[in-house]
Amino acid sequence: MLSIGTVLITVYTISAAGWGGMHDAVARTLGEGGFNPFTNPEYGAGYIVFQILLWMSVDTCWQTTAMRTFSTRDPATSSKVFFWTGFIFLGRGMLPMLWGIGALTILGSGHTPLEAMPTMIARLLPTGILGLVVAGMLAATMSVNSSYLLGWSSVIAQDVIAPLRRAPLPAPRQVLVNRITNLLVSLFVLFWGVWYTLPGPVWFYLNMAGTIFLAGAFAAFVAGFFWKRASTAGGYCAMLGGAAGSIGFFFFKVPASYAGLGAFLLAGAGMLLGSLASLGKPRNAG
Repeated sequence: MLSIGTVLITVYTISAAGWGGMHDAVARTLGEGGFNPFTNPEYGAGYIVFQILLWMSVDTCWQTTAMRTFSTRDPATSSKVFFWTGFIFLGRGMLPMLWGIGALTILGSGHTPLEAMPTMIARLLPTGILGLVVAGMLAATMSVNSSYLLGWSSVIAQDVIAPLRRAPLPAPRQVLVNRITNLLVSLFVLFWGVWYTLPGPVWFYLNMAGTIFLAGAFAAFVAGFFWKRASTAGGYCAMLGGAAGSIGFFFFKVPASYAGLGAFLLAGAGMLLGSLASLGKPRNAG
């Protein structure tokens, strides 16, 4: 349903706005920076490098993506999975951007970015098709939220709380801890989603939210496989460095290009320095 809705929104948007109209709207509103990221002050070379590192880490370390790799029977199958799903990822990334350009063309620059695209969709789509699109979006939202709430609460319960105990938790206690952490994660998401004000575009926010985890995880993954001196202490330092670099965007208004690239640099530095400072002996590369 979501895929059908995505195609329908795209068709109606292009039909109403037109390629020429969208080009002129971007040129009129953003100038050369709307076409060349190197001349746009919010992007630039630093942001391009940040995006390359971010999406390499997504394909390597993000839970739902890595799960595909772990479930394939051999490297050749894994390569085919990533090749074909790459087209889906590309569409999921580019088509909503096209909707935003269409909203700018049809509605002008008077609407806020968070309101423009939903307003355009409500105006363009007929009643029945609009219901189909909304149903698809709600179904996708419920599926994603339930999966992530269960996933992160399980991670906290099994990988954070359980190792702090000397004896393993009995099964009923594990279920109880999972439920409590699920509730706490849900309350955090509710508070953050309702009362937190985004410091910039939603795309930047999503990038930086993922970077909190991905920068350190990617540094630990690469070093763990290809560097004999990599250690657990270095992994902890990498995670802390990546998270520290991301905080600047959320609370100190640091531009996403600087905060994102800085997070990956700090994660790499943390992995290097933490491993060199640890007292463990060098281990064999993975």
